[in-house]
Amino acid sequence: MPKDFVKRPDREFAAQVAQFLARLAPVKDELGLPDDWEAQLLAGHSAFVAALEAVDRARASLHSAVQAKDALREQVEREWRGLVRQLRAHPNFGDAHAAALGLPVRDRVRTPIEPGAETPTLEVQVQPLRHAVYFWQADAEGGRRGKPAWAEAVRLVYAVVSPGEPPPPAEQMHYLASATASPFIWELPSAWVGKDIWYRGAWETPRRARGAWSDPARATVAG
Repeated sequence: MPKDFVKRPDREFAAQVAQFLARLAPVKDELGLPDDWEAQLLAGHSAFVAALEAVDRARASLHSAVQAKDALREQVEREWRGLVRQLRAHPNFGDAHAAALGLPVRDRVRTPIEPGAETPTLEVQVQPLRHAVYFWQADAEGGRRGKPAWAEAVRLVYAVVSPGEPPPPAEQMHYLASATASPFIWELPSAWVGKDIWYRGAWETPRRARGAWSDPARATVAG
């Protein structure tokens, strides 16, 4: 299918027609066409160019108007937010006042986050009088990733036992820390050298609701 010779962008179209009109005279003479053969096109082209210029002026005016509107909105929004902050800070300003003014009523009771089914994996690196407790959430392929979305920290518990002694139940172990970053570093007393320490961990929510306990991890206290 032949390509249309008429250009679609308005400015290019106006220039295309203007070029046609400017070069038409010798062709008309050679073909013996009447003097007013293109009169209707000439008048239409002039009107189109005038309308195109009017659109350009309107666009420029619209751009200025939009800029002025945006600046005024920014000013009004800034002033309004300032007044709302003052109201929120007033000791007697309550939910009824907010609702009457069309402002959102603040929920002062945070919705509790329920623990998920995930359990952390623990690994203890032994150093002289120090344990570095690493924790992570294993994915389906056995890889390591960070805390579950619902967890803020891992709750660590421990039990100091004689070498070779099995781990006690989690309920009989002692609270160690709620750690948010791995590893958790624990400086150990010299009196524990030669002992074993069993660790368990459980993810916990921002309100300290606890998930299920991990498998135990054992490490010896080195001197």
